[in-house]
Amino acid sequence: MAIKYKVFLHSYLGFNSNSTLFYGEKDAVLVDASQLLSDSYRMAAEIISMQKNLKYIYVSHFHPDHHFGLYALKYIFPDAKIIGLHQSVHDIVDTSTDKVDMWSIDRFGPGDIPKSVTVPMILEKPYVELEGERIEFYGGYEGDSINNTIAWAPSLKVI
Repeated sequence: MAIKYKVFLHSYLGFNSNSTLFYGEKDAVLVDASQLLSDSYRMAAEIISMQKNLKYIYVSHFHPDHHFGLYALKYIFPDAKIIGLHQSVHDIVDTSTDKVDMWSIDRFGPGDIPKSVTVPMILEKPYVELEGERIEFYGGYEGDSINNTIAWAPSLKVI
């Protein structure tokens, strides 16, 4: 079976961010969590219903709408490896305390922002294997911030 993908759209309060799940017959790779824990719980419920083994959760960059939801996902999927490229992980470490403090406001409701940040492991090589196919990661892009990265699934021709 060739790999496929599914895009999860998150809530307005979660900045309308999105996450992408690449999946095969048995396993899956998630690109980005959400900002709000409630969005991550909804996404996790959909992933569970797909009956896929979530092997990796990749974080593309340091903005909270890409990684705060890891707090919930690591509990729900304890065997998934949480990963990122070197610069993204360092940016998360360097900004995490300030970001948790800044975003812990009434706007999101009690308990929808994590009390601490989950820090990804640094990838040794810039790709992971998903059922014999690569999901590749490239850094050095500037988008809504510096140090953005992309995920590329060559077999699907999807970034």
